[in-house]
Amino acid sequence: MEVVKAARLRLLIGNVLRVVYFLLLAGAALLYSSFVLSVNPATARFGGTVLASMGDVALGAIRAIISYLPNLVYLFIIWTIAYYGVKAARFFRDAIANQEISLPKFEPDWADPTYKLIRVAIGLFGVVVSYPYLPGAQSEVFRGFSVFLGPLLTLGSTSVVGNVISGIVLTYTGSFNVGDRVRIGSTTGDVLEKTLFVTRLRTVENEIVSIPNGVVLFDSVLNYNRVANREGLIVTVRIGIGYDVPWRRVHELLRDAAQKTHAIVPAPSPTVWELSLDDYAVTYELRAVTDELTRLGAIRAELHRSVLDAFNQAGVEIMTPSVYSLRDGSATAIPAEYDPPVGTPARLRIELERIQRAMRGQGGSRQP
Repeated sequence: MEVVKAARLRLLIGNVLRVVYFLLLAGAALLYSSFVLSVNPATARFGGTVLASMGDVALGAIRAIISYLPNLVYLFIIWTIAYYGVKAARFFRDAIANQEISLPKFEPDWADPTYKLIRVAIGLFGVVVSYPYLPGAQSEVFRGFSVFLGPLLTLGSTSVVGNVISGIVLTYTGSFNVGDRVRIGSTTGDVLEKTLFVTRLRTVENEIVSIPNGVVLFDSVLNYNRVANREGLIVTVRIGIGYDVPWRRVHELLRDAAQKTHAIVPAPSPTVWELSLDDYAVTYELRAVTDELTRLGAIRAELHRSVLDAFNQAGVEIMTPSVYSLRDGSATAIPAEYDPPVGTPARLRIELERIQRAMRGQGGSRQP
């Protein structure tokens, strides 16, 4: 097992030798300055003083370093445990992600976010435990800075902490995964990235949208992939057809249009629903299933074109939202197969015939 890499050991030895070099250089400079001051009679009395003062400082520093060695050992132990704890978490993350290790009710997609949470927790634990052993931790300056930094982080990171907690909740609730097509609020796109702070989507217009996790958590999330991968996604078309067209004929035309559309699966077969009986038309809705989620917009447009072609070729007028027309009120809007045996009074037709006769009597041959 590789405990320490050769490059890292070489860097450590180089840094130690560099520190020793500067200490020797500073000692040589101190001895030289003391010798120069002692040679000159005017500054001879400062030569010994400077050397003695610097000696006291050096001895004080050496004593401080020696007295701090136990704390340094504690810090080394704490951060060594933290370092290898992070390495162990990384090992389990890779093993779970590669499905070398399986845990009950633990999704492989949770491995990376769980590793990040454990890494942050280990780092915070190391900082909290090692705080009393840091140099100057008991000084008034260090305590004052800690008191100032605590409220500053508490007041300034409220929204940040909220987004982090929301990101953790979204990770383990499994609302969506990277690569899913979702609609969050009014934004529809493919999930590019899930972090502790934001969720990034690529819209169908190829725009990158970053949504804070706090917004995602408290907004509605529509996941198209969750059911579409197993049962397909339903594509709908809503049209209005006049009362004079039999509903069976409308069903036939809509189903034919769905069958002529690419990416519409034959099973389950398309269905047609009568949604409402409006003032001017009957509202029908065609529901067809597709298994190509990435082309949902193109498939819906193609289905609309197929419906238009089917009804235009059959001579059936689509009355959506409504069409106003002046027609002979004596004729009913009931299909011919349902016409009653006795016709309705032809008052409007009789009136038109009387007007035509009157115009012919005046020598005119035009139709009114």
